[in-house]
Amino acid sequence: MTAINVLLQRERAYLITDAAWYDAEGVLRNIAPKSVAVGHWPGAIATRGPGLANSVLATEAGLQFPDFDAFANGAAEFLKAWTERNAEHLAEWAEQGHVEVIAIGWSKSRDRTRGIFVSSRDDAAEATARGIEADNDTRLERAFEVFEIESGYLRPQPTLEAMAAAGLDPDMDLETQPVLTGTGARIVVAQRELREPIMTGGDPVCFVGGFVVNTVVDRTGVHVSKGIAFPDEVGRRIEATRGDAFWPHSADHVPPPAGPPEPPPGLSRQQRRAWEAQQRRKGAGRVRAVS
Repeated sequence: MTAINVLLQRERAYLITDAAWYDAEGVLRNIAPKSVAVGHWPGAIATRGPGLANSVLATEAGLQFPDFDAFANGAAEFLKAWTERNAEHLAEWAEQGHVEVIAIGWSKSRDRTRGIFVSSRDDAAEATARGIEADNDTRLERAFEVFEIESGYLRPQPTLEAMAAAGLDPDMDLETQPVLTGTGARIVVAQRELREPIMTGGDPVCFVGGFVVNTVVDRTGVHVSKGIAFPDEVGRRIEATRGDAFWPHSADHVPPPAGPPEPPPGLSRQQRRAWEAQQRRKGAGRVRAVS
């Protein structure tokens, strides 16, 4: 599981992810972006599943399809062929050897943003095999079937309590918000509280971390930025606690300024005065933790 979210407005599409790459035991192995920009569509792709799929699949899609509409129309066949070619590698991940593709882009035919989702896993067939019946509000995906994202896609789904704690209104009208990167960051903060086993029978672990990557697509192109960060360490499992995100100053979230930094030890009186003058010139405290 990984945090991949889509928020759609008519003129802008947001693909907001975390950056935690972990192994089958839930140990953090790398911190790096999970979304890949496809500039000439313009659009972007993120994948859930084995790491091989992320950059390789997006690169191949960019080479094969001239624009986002073409990709959306051919995504099912493309993913099926891709998973067949890479079946041996995917099999090494056993139950996690499926690939989910989440993509946003500018639709030339619709003259607006568009988002799609397609997976190699057949949730509907698996539910039937286990005798599970979905309720009327739950739509189970079938393998290699493209789903249109209407306005938003949140995976994993955070709890309402965690969303409220992060300052989110589940009923907000996305179209009325001028900028959604702050909203996306709060969604990832809420998702960070979830715990699930990576493999069946394993310990529940936190799987959302590193930092937030904001990928925004409009008719002019793709814009990527780094958002909030988390105090996670490579080589260890993520130990998330509420309020452990570091928020940079931004247009839609400006935290209170941090206190002034302490001078280095061992300075003479003259050196200390010079250091303090330098701090006053450049300003102090650019980020702080949100409580």
